[in-house]
Amino acid sequence: MISAWIAFFPHPRTLAVAIALALPWIIVGLCHAGGEFVGCRLEENGEDSSVVPALMFAIFALALRTLDVEFVMSGRILWLAAPLAGALLFGLTRSSFTSIPGGIIIPVLYAVLCFAYGGAAACQLDMLLDREAPREYRPLVISKHYDGGSRGSYWVKVSEWGPFPGENDINSFALYDRAVIGKPICVTAHPGAIGVIWYEATFCP
Repeated sequence: MISAWIAFFPHPRTLAVAIALALPWIIVGLCHAGGEFVGCRLEENGEDSSVVPALMFAIFALALRTLDVEFVMSGRILWLAAPLAGALLFGLTRSSFTSIPGGIIIPVLYAVLCFAYGGAAACQLDMLLDREAPREYRPLVISKHYDGGSRGSYWVKVSEWGPFPGENDINSFALYDRAVIGKPICVTAHPGAIGVIWYEATFCP
């Protein structure tokens, strides 16, 4: 239920993101405090493996909140993502399980989940801890295009601005619906707490 609230109705947003960041660590703590109770021990019969869906829901919720905001991808994300993911993976596998069925499948699944969490957590911390003043840009709309079928993406191509030296695409249905070719849009770019720029693009009033 907590993951559903974070994923689909994250209000207040800061509280939702903070809980999403903490949930995997809470799961790890419960596993080590009483794995039998929360079903953290992976027995040979596979009956006690609830930690996997619990982690999946928690990380999925955090990933959805990360997709709310556009980030200018940077290697700096890895500086924080890698240790976060490594620590979480170590916490999950150190002593929570009496045995691991299925060979390397479960460890690989945990590794994927943990690195997904690490990347999303790095982006969220970069945004939540950012206290620097943002910069405003007004790039011109060059074109608009729709990519895909019923679940495709809506792209707006704009002129260079800020960290982008050339034309670049912004994925936003709201912007696609209102942007006018040849007219500017409003972009608010934030420097980020760990130096990874995140930005919001809106229709200029």
